[in-house]
Amino acid sequence: MRPVWLQNNRKVRVSEMKQKAILTPCDVIHYNFGLVFHPGGRPRVVITVQHNGISTTAFEGIFTPMNDGGLADMNVLPIVMELYRKAYPNVVVVWNQFPRKFLDTNRDKDDIPKEIYCREDVFNVPYNDERLAKYYETFYQEIGFLLRNASAEFLETMNQNKKGFLLDLHGFRKQPAYAPSAGYDVILGTRNRGTILSHQARLSVIKVADLDYSIRDSLKQSGLSVFCPEFEPIRQRKWRETNKGDNIVPRGWIREEDPEDMCLREPPNYKDLYDGGFLIRYCSQFRRIAAAIQLEIHSSLREGAKEKTEEGSKKRSLFIDTLAGLIVKVCE
Repeated sequence: MRPVWLQNNRKVRVSEMKQKAILTPCDVIHYNFGLVFHPGGRPRVVITVQHNGISTTAFEGIFTPMNDGGLADMNVLPIVMELYRKAYPNVVVVWNQFPRKFLDTNRDKDDIPKEIYCREDVFNVPYNDERLAKYYETFYQEIGFLLRNASAEFLETMNQNKKGFLLDLHGFRKQPAYAPSAGYDVILGTRNRGTILSHQARLSVIKVADLDYSIRDSLKQSGLSVFCPEFEPIRQRKWRETNKGDNIVPRGWIREEDPEDMCLREPPNYKDLYDGGFLIRYCSQFRRIAAAIQLEIHSSLREGAKEKTEEGSKKRSLFIDTLAGLIVKVCE
């Protein structure tokens, strides 16, 4: 059953067919500055759009902005809605409409002590105005409900292929230092595979196993440049390989210094850029899902009407068609 705070909200059923366009059926559910586009039934894929909200001007002078509120990930929502239509009825979309200047749902509210939470000199918090707490909480309540619904068939049948999963779509412009000369088109974030809950690559009959690798391989085969994290950050691994044989001690080990050999060194604590925010970390606690993956889409695939190029449009179509095709295949 949908939570009480959603049961009485108005639903709009889109079911009419126009002469020149066939509309995709959809329940549009509005809640506390969020929209859910639901195909009905129990879709196994939850796609979120957190940072492509409405204009900040609507909230200026009403709520206190954050000191480090980021810019919007422009034109992510149109890509997600194309995925919804092409992967129908396997996808449900959750769109956070609040601009991230005021509310960033991809941050953990428990990372900062409550006594300093809304101070003006505090950074890296999801909001700087306590009145926004309820919008943050309802976003995560809805995500939890949809993920439980996504894996309901797995719980009934114990069929591993019926597990649900979450894809959190974002946009990026700055390329990592380790990117190839042409840059990446798509960057996956899994907190170094910490949010991939089905490590069963050798069991090919389980289609949701190692979903990050499946996405990587499919997008690469379509001609896109993709970064997919491994268990160890890429720069940390390269540092180890470069310093091989130089008395490297694995990070986290407790060691005693050898007075005869003071060359013992730990690998630097590097992180992959765009390695995933709080949402996928939160979702990975739902052990009945297959994975929670952040996908960053480069700005060249998200060009507006004025900046649109032929190459960017081609890559955008390849990304949408390939990912939608993979979703449909996995959900068969």
